[in-house]
Amino acid sequence: MDASPPVDTVTEPEPERATEAAGASPGADTDAESEPGRGLGARAGADADVGDLAGRLRLAIARIHRQLRQQAGTGLSPSQHSVLAAIDANGSLTLGELATIEQVAPPTITRIVAKLADDGLVDRTVDPDDRRVVRVSVTPEGHRRMDHSRQRRNALLARRLGDLDPDAVARLLAAVDVLEALAGPSAAPPPTPAPSAGPPNAAPPQTPPAAETTDPEGPADPGPRP
Repeated sequence: MDASPPVDTVTEPEPERATEAAGASPGADTDAESEPGRGLGARAGADADVGDLAGRLRLAIARIHRQLRQQAGTGLSPSQHSVLAAIDANGSLTLGELATIEQVAPPTITRIVAKLADDGLVDRTVDPDDRRVVRVSVTPEGHRRMDHSRQRRNALLARRLGDLDPDAVARLLAAVDVLEALAGPSAAPPPTPAPSAGPPNAAPPQTPPAAETTDPEGPADPGPRP
């Protein structure tokens, strides 16, 4: 019996992928799928860098603050020094304004101011527009002691800066604006309310109850002062 001639085996070409047929590079879809992962990794790395920076900055500021406090040289406690510095920076203040700036209770401010007045560092005077209000201002001795304290603390920082190399000082100088923005504006005294026309012991006027609204809990609490 005659043998059949061998049949040539033809290998069909593998169909091109859709992305290649459309003109895209073979690895384009793989890159596109891995891109979100790379983005998340970059964001996680950035968050970790910010967290590390925040921790290092907090520790550095705390150490510098402790060293400056030890160089105050006013003979005052930290709270007394802080109150005297607030009055020195803002001028004449009422006890209520001072309590708001220092974020302490009014009885605490009254006690601290009494000690500063006994030491001759502040004066207490009655407000000419409302004799129920006491205003506090720094005496010449208080100004002298605060100036002396600032000179001591500036001298400490100047000595520490002198230990750095010029490149480090230049980098620190470039960062001062950023640190000042990070610290925020200095605390300003709140506006003093206008004195009432009634007698000193008059009870405040009663506010009628507000009409019921659709929100039974009323407006949201604005939260503590920043």
